[in-house]
Formats: sequence, C-alpha cells, structure tokens
Amino acid sequence: MGGSTVTQGVWDIVNYVLLLGGIAVQLYALKPASRVIRELPDTNIRWYWQLLKVMIFFFIAGYVGYGVLGLTTDTPLVLIVSAIFFCGAWFVLLVCMLAHQTVGDIQRISQLERENITDALTELFNRRYLDDRLEQELKRARRYGFELSVLMLDVDHFKRFNDDFGHDVGDAVLKSIAGVLKEKARDTDIAARYGGEEMTLVLPNTGYKNANVIAERLRESIESHEVASNDHSHRCTVSIGGASLDGDIRDSAELLQRADRALYTAKDQGRNCVVFAACTL
Repeated sequence: MGGSTVTQGVWDIVNYVLLLGGIAVQLYALKPASRVIRELPDTNIRWYWQLLKVMIFFFIAGYVGYGVLGLTTDTPLVLIVSAIFFCGAWFVLLVCMLAHQTVGDIQRISQLERENITDALTELFNRRYLDDRLEQELKRARRYGFELSVLMLDVDHFKRFNDDFGHDVGDAVLKSIAGVLKEKARDTDIAARYGGEEMTLVLPNTGYKNANVIAERLRESIESHEVASNDHSHRCTVSIGGASLDGDIRDSAELLQRADRALYTAKDQGRNCVVFAACTL
C-alpha cells in the first residue's frame, strides 16, 4: 500500500513537471510569435498569426485544466498524455521560432534585392534595373500595341552647385529632385538614376502628347521647388528630353538614345525646357 502511494506520488510529480514544462514552453513560444506579428505587413497572414497567438493561450488553459483533472488518475498511462502535451508545446515553439527566422531571412533577402536595384544616394532605381525594366516594357508595348515614352532629365548647371557650395549641396539637390520625381511619378512609372546628374522616367501606356504634358509639369514642379541645405535654400532647374516608341525604334537602348539626344537639344536651346524627339508612327 505504501509502495503504491510512493509510486503514485512519483507519477504525480512527473506529470506536474511535464505539464508545467509544457506551459512554460508555450509561454516562451508567445515571444517569437509576437515578433512575427510585429514584423509582418498588415495582411491576412498577420491575422492568422494573431489567431495562432490566441490559440496558444487556449492550449495553456487546456494544460492547466488537464493538470487539475488528470492528476486524480492512479495509472501511469496519464503520463503518456502529459508527454504528448509536452512534445506538442515544443512543436509550437519550434514552429514559431522557425517562422520568425524565416521572416527575418526574407526581410534580409528583400533588403539585399532592394539595395541591388536601388541607387544609394537618390533611392531611385539604378541603371541596371532601368535597362531590364525598359526592355520588358518595350516588349510588352510591342506585343499588345501599347504606347511607351521615356523622359531624360539633367540638372542645369549642376557643376556650379558642387563648385560653389560643395558636394553636400550637390547631393542634396539630386536627392531633392529625385523626391519630386518619385512624388510626381505614377504607380506604373519607373523612376531611375541614369548616371551622374541625369535621371530617367519610363512612362508605360503613355504616348507623345501625354508624356509631353507630364514632362512640362515635372519641369515646373522642380523649378518651383526649394532645396534646403546648410541653412540655405537653393533653386534649380532641369532640362528634359523625351522620346516615344514608334516603328523605327529597334530596342530599348535606341529609345533611350533618342531621349538623350532630345535632352542635349533642350540644353542647347537654353536649358529649363522640354524637347521631344521626332516621332514617326
């Protein structure tokens, strides 16, 4: 009789250890689950993780309830259920930890991809991304008969900003113009830094007339925009060259070349103006 009581006491202790350990593991699993919720965008996936977090609390309540009711059993088989609960708690923890690690890895990969296609100074797309996307847009335009236009922008007298005020002011000018470019660009447009002080705006589904209107509005916005730097404000202007897709253009490189030639024509005509390449349809 005494031996049976001792054995029952051992089972109860083991049962307590398994259940309390499972509760502790479940509570710890809330930490990576909460991190996943914070780092995920506000989409349905985030709500699913909120639901999982609520379910973990239900699991904990179930563990407590089973501990209160299950410990009255005088058979060692109850330990099997407690052991399963304990292993289940570890399963939930591992799922949460792996999910948090995966979210972190995806964020790091996304960051590397963004850095790979983004210009560090202006935060516009870089030249490599521009070349790839423009080629894709040109093929799409030709396949479906869509219109396509390209704008090339160059900061007028940019060397003066660097020489007279320093490269910090020059960088501020480029960032400011890039900000205006991103603000005025549509969701479907592609704004990129072509090189130096030249920037490019690709306008899908846009013909010559609308592209010319967009270019003129962009020129006016930049002309009226003040660049704040070193307790001073500066104003700058841009020359813009444009080109639209027509039957004579062979590839995206030629479309860019036409816009670039139009840009130099705009600079020759006195700067702070818009010039479009001749278009034969």
